[in-house]
Parts: sequence; structure tokens; C-alpha cells
Amino acid sequence: EHLDRPCALYALYEGHRGKPGSGSANVCAEFCVKQLHQKLLPKLSAFRGFWEDARLEVAMRESFEELDTEFIEKHPGTTDGCCATVALVTGARVVIATLGDVAAVVCMRNGEAEEFAKPHVAPGLDSDDDDEEDDLPNGGIQPGNSAPIQWTRSLGDSDFKKADSAPKLLSTPEVKVLHLEPKHLGIAFVCRALYNAIGKSTAVSTVSK
Repeated sequence: EHLDRPCALYALYEGHRGKPGSGSANVCAEFCVKQLHQKLLPKLSAFRGFWEDARLEVAMRESFEELDTEFIEKHPGTTDGCCATVALVTGARVVIATLGDVAAVVCMRNGEAEEFAKPHVAPGLDSDDDDEEDDLPNGGIQPGNSAPIQWTRSLGDSDFKKADSAPKLLSTPEVKVLHLEPKHLGIAFVCRALYNAIGKSTAVSTVSK
């Protein structure tokens, strides 16, 4: 009741590395679908004052990190992982958290689109990847080498979260706050697989329509 209206939560979870025939499409993705909002909502309810952008960002980051820790503790030995993009709408603001292989695209009323949050891919994997913040702690992909895993951040993927893992993945999402204006039409979550299939410019222009 204390958050600006309208207030809503949208999410896209993209599971990976699940075992065929395990009886579950992806253990990590299913866990995140059921539990992420259980982490975030209590934080939003605990503070009754005005939610500044920075406080919203912290709440979202902490929710992802706590979710990842709980999943790994409850599913030891499970290598399933999940990429995610989550959008919390509160009034004229949208808090967008991205982790892994899914981008957030802001669509404009004039038909243009802005890649508000890019996928977190291993350095050297995409030809236009120039984000230094996505460098893996233990190094990226060198020419001639294949990627043991294609993203730098994720939920789950416990075998890449150990102290001696190489590469070592992060569970901290990138969080940004979009202040809505009349020029904004909507937001689309786009997985990198779509980029690779039809090309980034085509994918962005398609979702903007």
C-alpha cells in the first residue's frame, strides 16, 4: 500500500544445463519462479517510507543473492542454472534487474528501441561485446578456446560458484531504474538466442513493434 501505484512485478526466467529425463524442465528456473518474489516482497513491506532509487536497487540485488544462496544450499550437487530479468513497476518507475543471457529492451512510441540492459556474456563471445564490467573474475574466452559457459552471471550453476571455479560466475544482478516518460511504450525481455538467430537489430526492431 505504501508503494507508488500501479505496482506490479514481471519476470522472465531462462533455465539452462538441466538434465533431460530428470522429471523437471529445470530445477533452478522452477525454484526461482516460486521463490524470488518471496524474497523481494518482505523487503518492500518492511520499509514504509519513500523508496528512493538506490534503496530499490539494493532490495533487488539482495533478493537475487539470497535466492542464489538458498538454491545452492537446498540443491547441493545440482548444476542447473537460470538467467533472469525482473521488472518491478512502481508508479512512474521501473526497477529492472538482469542476470545472464536475457536483455531488457525499452520500446519507444516513435518505433525506436533502446537496449536498456545488455546480456551478461563471456568476454569475446559476442562481436559487439565491449562491456568491461562483464569480465569474468578468472578471465574470459581467449581466441581459439571454447567457452565452458557462455554467461558471466547466473542463478544456480553451483559448480561455477566455488572458490576455485574457472570461470567463476556472479549472482549479483545488474540493476537499473527507468523513469517512465510519455515517449516510452513498453519493455521487452529478449534472450540472446534470439539475437543470434535473427540478428540483434532485427530482434530489437521486432520487439518494438
